[in-house]
Amino acid sequence: MIEKDIKAELKMAILVKLAEFGYPPVMMEAVYKNVLEQAENLRGIREGDCKTALR
Repeated sequence: MIEKDIKAELKMAILVKLAEFGYPPVMMEAVYKNVLEQAENLRGIREGDCKTALR
């Protein structure tokens, strides 16, 4: 699992990218959870861990 400080950093990066592309700020925790799950799945795919990729 990603450490809390890294999650907070990613959350800020998501806010910045959304703003760059003209999206309004998102304050729903589900959005960040979804993005972090996708990142963990991508990591699993790259590392060849099918269990992680299929979660």
